[in-house]
Amino acid sequence: MKKTVFYLAIVLTSCISKTETNKISPKTGEESPIPAMETNSPVDPILKEKTHIQNDVYEIEDMDGLIYDPYDFPLEEEVIKALLGGTAVIKKQYFAEREYANAYTYIKITQGENEISFYDYRGKHEAKIFTPKLPLLNGIGIGMHKTDFLGSLEIDDENAKTAKTFSLWDEYGEFSFYFRKDTLYLIKGYYEEGD
Repeated sequence: MKKTVFYLAIVLTSCISKTETNKISPKTGEESPIPAMETNSPVDPILKEKTHIQNDVYEIEDMDGLIYDPYDFPLEEEVIKALLGGTAVIKKQYFAEREYANAYTYIKITQGENEISFYDYRGKHEAKIFTPKLPLLNGIGIGMHKTDFLGSLEIDDENAKTAKTFSLWDEYGEFSFYFRKDTLYLIKGYYEEGD
């Protein structure tokens, strides 16, 4: 019994004295060192960090629901075709009603490298945008400067200024914003609300 207590004391001591621990990122699967909590400081388990930067990617938890309906135009094929111009290609796929689902249509609109796909109901869409012709809410669009982007999302963090990619995510999707020479050149993302 004394040996068991002694071994438990050693294990607990080594756990408490550990200065660094590893956390596996759910997005990359890589380990990243994070500082261990000090035992004498109070910690509120409900509070958690909403942003962090890793490998030039600044991750932001979407608390405002921006990625649910991010576009500054309606997801309607004729509206998007008019925005992109006459060379846009529209493909539709119809799915009949089933026991577990109503009938719906999947729409994919492309022009060059630009692509927007969505369903005829809200909550599921995907985009790859290289053109300023398809703006997002808050004035976000291709060609904008990084400082304007940070201002539109109200990000006032010095770490964000060095990031080359910004990832806005929640439990159903993610939109990434790619910068080259501090200019937004690609918006890529998806949203698939759970059933």
